[in-house]
Amino acid sequence: MANYSDLVKTSEQAGTGKQGTVTNNSDLPLTGNTAGDLQLVTSTNKLVVWNGTGWYSVGDIANAVPVISSGADASYTFAKDGTPIVITLVASDTESGTNLTYSHSVTTGSLTNGGGATATVVQGTGSNTNQFTITPTTTEAYAGSFSITFSASDGASSGTAVSAFTLAFFTQLHVPSGTTMVLGLSFDGSSLGKTGSWGTPSANGTTNITYYSSGGYNSTMGGHAGYPSGGTGGGGFTISELNAVNSSRGKTIIIWYKGTQTTVGGHYSIGVPILADPTIAWAAIGIDGGKIAACTGSTTYKDTGTSNVADDNWHMLTWVHSDGTHTRFSNNDIGMYVDGVYENTHAVHAPTYMVIHDMFLVYGSGWNQPTKVDAFQIFDSELTDAQILEIYQGG
Repeated sequence: MANYSDLVKTSEQAGTGKQGTVTNNSDLPLTGNTAGDLQLVTSTNKLVVWNGTGWYSVGDIANAVPVISSGADASYTFAKDGTPIVITLVASDTESGTNLTYSHSVTTGSLTNGGGATATVVQGTGSNTNQFTITPTTTEAYAGSFSITFSASDGASSGTAVSAFTLAFFTQLHVPSGTTMVLGLSFDGSSLGKTGSWGTPSANGTTNITYYSSGGYNSTMGGHAGYPSGGTGGGGFTISELNAVNSSRGKTIIIWYKGTQTTVGGHYSIGVPILADPTIAWAAIGIDGGKIAACTGSTTYKDTGTSNVADDNWHMLTWVHSDGTHTRFSNNDIGMYVDGVYENTHAVHAPTYMVIHDMFLVYGSGWNQPTKVDAFQIFDSELTDAQILEIYQGG
């Protein structure tokens, strides 16, 4: 790096030549000069030397900007267990003898979110000042995002690199890229596809329906917050968005369930229905014998999964009703997944395709209703295995 302080002195000698500064070329002295005298023309930032007969340009006076070549990626996602991210900057300056000074600043977002620290940043000391340790919180309420600008300075100019950081524990009602969710209900007042909670359901049963009641935060469900309560007798109710997926096959239905029910359905029913078409031999999807199930016709035409979901832990249950375009299922099959993993296939028997009429997304005194449900989604297409797992992982 050029040493400006030496160049701007006007009274000191540099060998046999004097040094000085002028604003413009026209200000350069034409008399009283000695060969070797130096002048810095500040308007052009050029250094000139007197060779005995005139002023000649030696070159431009420029500072090389340090370059951060590696160590800071464009984006990072924190682990949820508090594992820190360590960034070691590699920077250089083309001018020899330059010592670089490292620093950082938060340029977008904040290290504080939700009333607490999302992450802390600690810079190394001594020979490790180019190292930064960013440690995330394990408190879900403090999740958030921010960007840090890292700098390497030579005292005159700085090279920078920007990294974005995200700490997210779970995205409720996550929608994979390229898919369309026609209905999303979260039961905590933040549902997608509806304003507030349910709107006004159309009851088929005789019992008064309490269709929305916040269940409060429930940490065992990876971010899901509530569940509805009430009773519907034996009828259930319908929601208008179901019409959007009832015109044909090719849909995906997802719901989180928490309970201990091991009821086994009768000859034409399912133990714990979640969605049903009672007009066609009690076709339904839900839980039977503590396992995910689908039934279209009778006991002979009922299939269940393999995992026990009646263990009083939250499980994500998924049904894919295929129109034949899915890589795994044939036309009019219903594929069943638990916690993002495929378990079994049910070949629809009685109807041409399964039309959903009734929803049993409540619990209480009603007949065989789910204990707790949340984060209910309907997509108007067949989600892939990878997309289903993505939703289970919260995005």
